[in-house]
Amino acid sequence: MTEQKNPDKRAKRPIVIKRVTHVHGGHHGGAWKVAFADFAIAMMALFLVLWIMGATTEAERQQLANSIDANKIVELEGSESLLEGAGGNTVLDETQAGATPSTENEDETSKNPQDDEIREALARQSAYYDSQEQLGKLAAGLTDAAKQMDVSDSVVIEVVEQGVRVRFQDQAKKPLFASGSRELSNYFVKILRSLGPVLAKVNNSVMISGHSDAQPLNNAFYSNWELSTERAISARHVLVQSGMPVDRVIQLAGYAETMPIEGKDPLDAVNRRIEVLILTDKGQKDLKNMFKNAPTSATASPAAQATSAAPAV
Repeated sequence: MTEQKNPDKRAKRPIVIKRVTHVHGGHHGGAWKVAFADFAIAMMALFLVLWIMGATTEAERQQLANSIDANKIVELEGSESLLEGAGGNTVLDETQAGATPSTENEDETSKNPQDDEIREALARQSAYYDSQEQLGKLAAGLTDAAKQMDVSDSVVIEVVEQGVRVRFQDQAKKPLFASGSRELSNYFVKILRSLGPVLAKVNNSVMISGHSDAQPLNNAFYSNWELSTERAISARHVLVQSGMPVDRVIQLAGYAETMPIEGKDPLDAVNRRIEVLILTDKGQKDLKNMFKNAPTSATASPAAQATSAAPAV
């Protein structure tokens, strides 16, 4: 008899399931995203620079470079900041209270061994100068010092009614300032540092004024008024750091291009200058009287009384 297959045994036969495993490479991580972001930023900066270069003139680019260079944070008296003002002063400040000129390349400025002797000799002249004879001697001493320092073409000294005027004027080959900037050149800084100890021994009060040529600045928010004032501020800081007492300056002002040197073209470089006026007693009093209110008199006219009674602006 043929043996019959048991259907239950067939049902119990083991079932084999084959699984195929796909092996993939390791996870790359997100480092590529950082690299791509850096690349995108670099390209954006490049296109921005190219756009600016194409949309501006050479003069505008030079002015922009000067403005950026002028607005650096520098250490001044105390902890002042650049920005002496609109131009940067850093407002001004170099606002610090004013910015001090850059001295990065000071080592490049040649040193004359006679400079120390000049400063020491003039520094011994500690006195108050008031008479014409005294003012003449002071002017002669400063003039000799300028000749020995070989800066006579940049420094003009003369006796005027109010005292002795020391005029530092720009020269094409010996600039006192960076173009369109309040930053003083190393050449000008050296001159001021030589005269600082001298002015420290002159007990007269001084007035410092800044002047520019008539070339307008291509900036709606920054004109020759701000520029000339900030240059005067920068010069004062160097003089103070070189020994001149802080309270020696009784007035500091900027006159833009309104007072060109007599007989000179308003566009002439010599109009870009700083003037230090060493005041006599009378000159100092006249200056202070300009800002005093006139006394009200019982005999004054009604109009005069009304004017004197009006508050100062």
